[in-house]
Amino acid sequence: MKKIGFVGLGNMGAGMAMNLQKSGFQVLAYDLDKDKIKELEKEGIQDCESIKEVTEQVDDAVITMVRNQAQTEDVIFGDNAITSADNHNVTVVVMSTLNPTIMEDLEKKVSAYDLNLLDAPVSGSLSGAEKGSLAIFSSGAQEIKEQLKPYFEAMGSHIFDLGDKIGAGQAAKLANNLLLGINMVGISEAVKFGNSYGLDEEDVLDIVEVSTGNSWAANNWGEIKEYKNNGTLDAIYKDLTSVIAESTKNKTFVPVSGLVLNVLHNSMDSEDNSNK
Repeated sequence: MKKIGFVGLGNMGAGMAMNLQKSGFQVLAYDLDKDKIKELEKEGIQDCESIKEVTEQVDDAVITMVRNQAQTEDVIFGDNAITSADNHNVTVVVMSTLNPTIMEDLEKKVSAYDLNLLDAPVSGSLSGAEKGSLAIFSSGAQEIKEQLKPYFEAMGSHIFDLGDKIGAGQAAKLANNLLLGINMVGISEAVKFGNSYGLDEEDVLDIVEVSTGNSWAANNWGEIKEYKNNGTLDAIYKDLTSVIAESTKNKTFVPVSGLVLNVLHNSMDSEDNSNK
């Protein structure tokens, strides 16, 4: 049984790790939430005391699925982290959503430790993580992508090979989440407009579902309405901020991105004020 490392067992990570375990791989896991680990141990996932311990036991890869750049760098370069382990045949698989610039910087830093890096963010929400139906956007060395493909197939049903350049996977994920943000704002305004003429939200959504305005956001509006600050809404806001920063760097004109970011910002402020 091949051993695969997994760091970050939040809502998405837990489902992904479980599907790896169910597919016949031995998952060696680390998370600060030990209660979460205890739940997953019942399914065969093995708890490790440190990321270093995870890394020293795996056959070929450690997956990181944490929230942001700081956490990702801590997993790779921190105390008792991946780079502190005596195992240099390991690929660090970043499945978190960061941005292309961050991934390019990580590639340079990781190469100094004779480790490999693969860029492989995911899309498909919590339901996709639990069902093993995620879309995975992979970029990096072709040989490594082929080697790790069985892991990806255990977690996703749509595996995209986006070439050798680290950061391309992140660019694809950000492009997708830009469109998600646009659709979220669009559905919200469509429902509001319909309401002003006495149309119920359910009627508007039923019409959109069979018409040209349909989208994943429309079909999953019930789930999206539950997005909260300090959770998925924060993640989307972070991603749109990255889109604008990367577009500024590349001199790419994306005016709608800024508008959607402002709408989300105001929405998040309203939620914060209502909770005070």
